Amino acid sequence: MFAQTCLRNVRRLGGSALVALALGSSPACAGGPVWAALTTDQQEALAPLKGRWTQLSDLQRQRLARAANHYRAMSSIQRARFKERLVPWSRLTLEQRDRVRSNFAQFARLAPDEKRRVKERWLEAHRLAGDAGAAPHE
Repeated sequence: MFAQTCLRNVRRLGGSALVALALGSSPACAGGPVWAALTTDQQEALAPLKGRWTQLSDLQRQRLARAANHYRAMSSIQRARFKERLVPWSRLTLEQRDRVRSNFAQFARLAPDEKRRVKERWLEAHRLAGDAGAAPHE
């Protein structure tokens, strides 16, 4: 998949990518994609990060570009949520993002009644902390 993306990016970037390949460092494949190599849909989805794109790690740019591939298929509510969470997510450290992914995977394995109990406890904890505005979306 990554090789196909690199080839597509090389074609999209034209001569500059071929020169970079010849010199041994491709902006399209060296790690995370460069902004210009993203599709129009990906750029639209990731627009809040445009100014910080080069500051993100290669792995983070790759993962965000893959996530943005699903943007067109999202509902308007999902798109709004995606953009709303994009910048805070990108500011997390790799360890924090991995912990969130692990917690999500654990939650996904719970039985429906246990998920409901966990959500209720989470909502109650945030209400007590005065942070009810940060409640998760259903």
